[in-house]
Amino acid sequence: RSWPEDRLEALLGYASVDSPPVCLAALETLRQRKHELLLPVLPGLLTSANPRIRGAAVRALIEVDREEALAHLEALLLDADPARRLEGLRCCFHTPFEDVMQLLLKAMAIETDARRLAAYGMLFEINPSLEAPFRLYELSERASAENAEVLRRLVAATCRAIGNTLLNPADFQKYRERLQEWIDRRAAAVLAQDIVARAADGRGTDHELTEMIELARKRPVLWNALQELATLPMPPAARALFLKTVGGGASVSVQRP
Repeated sequence: RSWPEDRLEALLGYASVDSPPVCLAALETLRQRKHELLLPVLPGLLTSANPRIRGAAVRALIEVDREEALAHLEALLLDADPARRLEGLRCCFHTPFEDVMQLLLKAMAIETDARRLAAYGMLFEINPSLEAPFRLYELSERASAENAEVLRRLVAATCRAIGNTLLNPADFQKYRERLQEWIDRRAAAVLAQDIVARAADGRGTDHELTEMIELARKRPVLWNALQELATLPMPPAARALFLKTVGGGASVSVQRP
């Protein structure tokens, strides 16, 4: 950082040397002081055999060409090699969260390892976002049981961070209620789809469905949403199963074959 301003161009040579400490020092100085000078050497640095140098090059590229840097970062996060995905995650810690949140969600959607999924989650915990709990819950609906548990813990953790940093207590309570209502309505839609599927394949009512219905009755928003869904057009068999499980309080339209 104390390198003379009129000699910054001389650092370019050091940014390409074989010594990682020297290369990283030059790269970081130029990134902070005059990042446009790095443009000619960045392509080579982005393919360096040293992951720390590649990560520093991505951070520098963000200063020079944000769209190109995010495309490169996306390729890392979606790479088939777990080591490359981890490298992409490390780069995200040095990138504005609002720039990488959607990329992280894409990577988390295909991640199969629960421990790596939790590592991605760290960024959501230290960068509170009002949108994040909604998007993370959506991921949990499509995840394996183990990953869904990780994601739902992460939803709770991000909510705590929002309450601690972004919203006052009154506004946070309203936010939590809105999130819970949204979750309950989604749960009602999933349960309704399951009832229709059970009617179609002949499974009908069993212990699992009875248990889900009993749990739904204890959540007023979910239960009311389920009864609203019962008014939608559906085949007669599905209508009959809805009436049996949810009850006949709602008027149910029938889709004639």
